[in-house]
Formats: sequence, C-alpha cells, structure tokens
Amino acid sequence: MNDLTDKYSHASEGLIAVANGVADDQLSAPTPCSEYTVRELLNHLFYVTDLMEKGVAGEDMEMTDTPPDFMSPEQTWRNRFTQAIEKCGATFSNPAVLQGDPLLGLPRSQAALLPLFDFVIHSWDLARATGQEYHPYPPAVDLLDQLSKEVVPGGREFGVFAEAVEVPQDASEFARLLAFTGRDPHWRP
Repeated sequence: MNDLTDKYSHASEGLIAVANGVADDQLSAPTPCSEYTVRELLNHLFYVTDLMEKGVAGEDMEMTDTPPDFMSPEQTWRNRFTQAIEKCGATFSNPAVLQGDPLLGLPRSQAALLPLFDFVIHSWDLARATGQEYHPYPPAVDLLDQLSKEVVPGGREFGVFAEAVEVPQDASEFARLLAFTGRDPHWRP
C-alpha cells in the first residue's frame, strides 16, 4: 500500500462512516461551512469527486455555481455516496495520477491531494453538524497541514476559505488545521 493509498483509505472510510451516520431529518441542519446545509455539503462532495474524476480522465472540468443535484433520489444517496467516495479515493491514491498536465492550475502532486483535503475537512464539518465524533488519521492531517499552507491563502482570494480563526498554542494539529481553513474547532449547531 503506497502512502497516498493509506491516507485515502482512512479518509474515505471516515467520510463514509460520518455520511452514513447522517439521519434524514439532519439534512437541513447548518454546518460549519455557513454556505452549506448538511444536504448541500454532501452534494458538494458528490460534485467535487465527480469533477476531479473528470479532470484525471482528461475531460472538461467546467465548474459551476449551481452544481447538479447528486442527492436525488434521497432514498439512494448513501449507497451512491459510498461508491463515489470509494472510487475517488482509489483513483487519487494511484501514483499514475501524479503524472500529466496540471489540474485546476495546480501541479498534479498538489491537485491529487485536494479530494483528500475535502474528505478530511468535510468529514469534520458533517460530524460536527450532526453530533457525531470524527477523528482524522494523523498522517493525513500532517500532509494536509503542509498542503493547506500552499493552497488555502489562494483559496481565500476566491472566497473558498474564510480568514483563519485563532486557537490556543496548545491546540491539536487538527484543530490548528481547521482554524487555518477558517473553521472554529469548537463550532456547534
């Protein structure tokens, strides 16, 4: 198992577990991402995985402010979500993904980590919004901490990330990562 496979495996499992723990009556709940409800955040994850899969396949990665509704029909979203996350994790843990033209203007070595970043950060968002526990895989947090220093400042310019939140110096590495992405590690609905 290569290094990325290990990280994607843990991140995929964590995200799928949290998503499967979302009750239907929680889909309209707010999340730490103020622009998304739980349902909208799940749809965002569907959209991002679909978009990144297309990019790796050399297809057009046309982004839109109004992504398709991947959550309908609601009776089957959990199975489809599990399949989409597992497929994306497998795709991006393949070392061949690191070869080729840049994706989203980023070198492949960075772009290949974007789904991992979303899996870990949004697992926490979903868990926090729905009263679940989430404990990320520490080696993934280490890697994403490095990546965040490279991509988050540029993302702030486009409104993708809020300004950093202050946390105590003794905060965990994951709490510092969340804070750097503009999330309050103590957020509650």
